[in-house]
Amino acid sequence: MTVDRDEIETWADEHDAVPVREGDEVRLVPEDEMMGEHERLDWETFHREVDESDRVVTYHGDAGDRQLFEVTHRDDALERVTTESEEFDRDEAEQRLMEGETITGTVTETTVVEETIVEEATLESEVVDRETIERNVVDVDLMDRECQTCDITTEEADFDYLGTYGTDRFVGDDVTTMETGRYDEYPFDVTVEVREDWAVTMEDVDRYTVETRITDVDVTETDEVETRDLEARIDVESVHRQLLDSDVIDFDAGLDEGEIVDTETYDIESEFTDDDILTTYLTSRRRFERELSDRTRLTTDVVEGELLDREMVREEDIEAGLAERDAYETETEVETETVTETETEIETDEEIRVIPEESDEGKPVVNAHGDQIGEVVEAEHGVAYVDPHPSLTEKIMARLGADEDDEDYRLREDKIERITDDEVVVTTGVMDEELDDSR
Repeated sequence: MTVDRDEIETWADEHDAVPVREGDEVRLVPEDEMMGEHERLDWETFHREVDESDRVVTYHGDAGDRQLFEVTHRDDALERVTTESEEFDRDEAEQRLMEGETITGTVTETTVVEETIVEEATLESEVVDRETIERNVVDVDLMDRECQTCDITTEEADFDYLGTYGTDRFVGDDVTTMETGRYDEYPFDVTVEVREDWAVTMEDVDRYTVETRITDVDVTETDEVETRDLEARIDVESVHRQLLDSDVIDFDAGLDEGEIVDTETYDIESEFTDDDILTTYLTSRRRFERELSDRTRLTTDVVEGELLDREMVREEDIEAGLAERDAYETETEVETETVTETETEIETDEEIRVIPEESDEGKPVVNAHGDQIGEVVEAEHGVAYVDPHPSLTEKIMARLGADEDDEDYRLREDKIERITDDEVVVTTGVMDEELDDSR
């Protein structure tokens, strides 16, 4: 062994060796044994690093299958040397090296024989924590909807039904059905309970923490493995695959036989802890479908409706007897006959019509006294819209059963007495006095 530069280069020339850097170390290797991890150095750089790191070069000569050259620390090299002379001690050898001499001697080596140990480790994995970090709805499908209950309530206990409905609708035996009527002025609320069945596709993103322990080791070649640590016994990639293939975590791995989990693509990582546990963290994605049944209570105002049909359910006399004199307005027999003849003449000469038609546009609207209270400006789909007479107030028109629509009023059908070729006659009832005052 020596630190003499000329001697070192002579040895290298004899064996076609060159100085190289391998990682953090400098070495001498035969040129035909250079590999990709070797960086070739010039001699000046090599010698400088040997000197600065207090190293020496050892040449083994024809020493079997050992490396031809070694670059080791000075103290380590001297400890391995046994000189041929018993008087040749370590201090003298170190002095000679520092003076640039070459020391020749024998090196006592301890050969380490590596033994392949075959063992089977039984692993036990346990999920110690699971957290849903994100939940998304992917798709929603309405499967069924059913109205279960329907209640109609009024907010006003003293609501005047008779005044609002009127009495004419109950007197006649023949009623008009299937016609739309407005109910804005009625204090009705409709409460409906609806059941809806939904199919919902959802996706969960879960974060798992799994702890893996060795519960048993079966060694087939030697029992001297007590000093081996947990990392040496567990193959992390095998643990990853075992976790994904087992039922410890609730999802399908989809791995082929022998396939390794790509930890750069998938969120899975493991670390060894101080208490001989391999802790694995992984994130999974799970898509599933739920069937949900919702019951909803809906409340709304009634604004429109139509009479579908009417059926006499029951009629029963409550009281019967003679009427008191002058209690009701009666007509003489002659007057009664005159009225009958007039009604007969109307029924014979002209058909009574109460449904407005387009041809009624422009006709005056009059009351029972023949007073004009407005004019039909539009008639369509059985509905008449009236432009009121300027002398009448909106209040009077409203009591006629008309609904305001912009500047015109929608005339309710149950207020139309008859429509002739010349006019539209409406029923005013108790409003005659107000109409007389307005004239």
